[in-house]
Amino acid sequence: MSATMFLTANPSTGQVTGSGYTTDGTLPPNSYACTVEQAAAWQGSTIAAGAIVAPATPASTVPGMISNFQARAALFQTPNPAVSGQTMLDVVNAAVAATGGMAEIAWTSGYPLYRNGTMVANIATAIGATSAHMDAFFIAAAQIKF
Repeated sequence: MSATMFLTANPSTGQVTGSGYTTDGTLPPNSYACTVEQAAAWQGSTIAAGAIVAPATPASTVPGMISNFQARAALFQTPNPAVSGQTMLDVVNAAVAATGGMAEIAWTSGYPLYRNGTMVANIATAIGATSAHMDAFFIAAAQIKF
């Protein structure tokens, strides 16, 4: 008989408490047959209605600040969907220039960008970006290392 991988769960909560294998095919009490992959990644899993439920992937945390370089690099890597051959860096540069004042000074001097800052909110509005767009942008930009 072949080995059977299994997960053992708390019968009250369904929380998986461990994994193992049996060579005779007999599962211990409160255990459920599983794949090798499920057995290797059991932490955080639960058993619901006899099915193994993997833990939810945690949502990415939106950073409160990104460097000016990270912002520019992420914008440079993002094509402008409205104009072929143009990047979102071109769009933001134009919006900053049109806004002028302190936003232009901050943008051109390398000042960091704060997710909840006035400059970011004003430029986002100027280019039609939603809060969800900005969150995704900050998460992506924060991954850029140089």
